[in-house]
Amino acid sequence: QLWTSPGQFTFPFDVSEEFVFGKKVSGILSGGSGNLSSSLFPCPWINEIEYETLASGTFTIGMSPTTFYETAFFHKKSKSLIVTDSVVRIPKNVPELNDADKLLLISKRSTSDPMPIDTPESRLIGWEKTSLLVSYFFPEHEEPDPTKFGVVTWTDGWHDNFNFLSNQLVVVP
Repeated sequence: QLWTSPGQFTFPFDVSEEFVFGKKVSGILSGGSGNLSSSLFPCPWINEIEYETLASGTFTIGMSPTTFYETAFFHKKSKSLIVTDSVVRIPKNVPELNDADKLLLISKRSTSDPMPIDTPESRLIGWEKTSLLVSYFFPEHEEPDPTKFGVVTWTDGWHDNFNFLSNQLVVVP
């Protein structure tokens, strides 16, 4: 099962809270342990682990206010506090639940470039760049063009960053 904090941030396009990293969400942890009505289903571990979900701040991203949430857990028996973001493993290959048009949009070297031809290589580039975007708000090698307002260009080195990030367990910032 997969349980998440509310309002999972997605960029550059909105994704439903029903899926996170291609996995179906079992429930959304709003409020705290006493607020079970806000989850899709009761947490099966609620008698062992308490939780509190807090709004950690609202920021303007892409001209939209975005609130970030963090959830902390307390394991009653061991008296352990558990505080973490998600632990993920980003695959090297494109997962099935991806929209080809969105992958192609992200695969471009610059946002001012025309849409590339739909090929497995273009989709893979889109997946790799999307993985960097969702793992880091402003990843290294994604640079605003100082001569063209609103244009972003990927510079050399982004692929090395994806290779370092992928196929291992990581806690993304």
